[in-house]
Amino acid sequence: MSRDSTIGNNDEYDPRTTFIPCKLVEEKNKKALEEKLLSFFPGGVVMTRTVVGELYKIEGLVLKGSENFNLLKELQKLELVMEE
Repeated sequence: MSRDSTIGNNDEYDPRTTFIPCKLVEEKNKKALEEKLLSFFPGGVVMTRTVVGELYKIEGLVLKGSENFNLLKELQKLELVMEE
């Protein structure tokens, strides 16, 4: 059985990890937040909740060479995450 040739190919993407406090994410915005993350991480994204620290851990792949951005600030501009 053949496999997807792009699996494990890191030529196009760089990994990024961001933590967001759970208290800043309202339950009603959680689904919209998860959907919007795909636009920030074109290589894929996973959002999990940590046991320690009450944080959401967001791990995703951005295009190589893309500028750094503050994900928390960007999500606050979109009103998907509350201000601290």
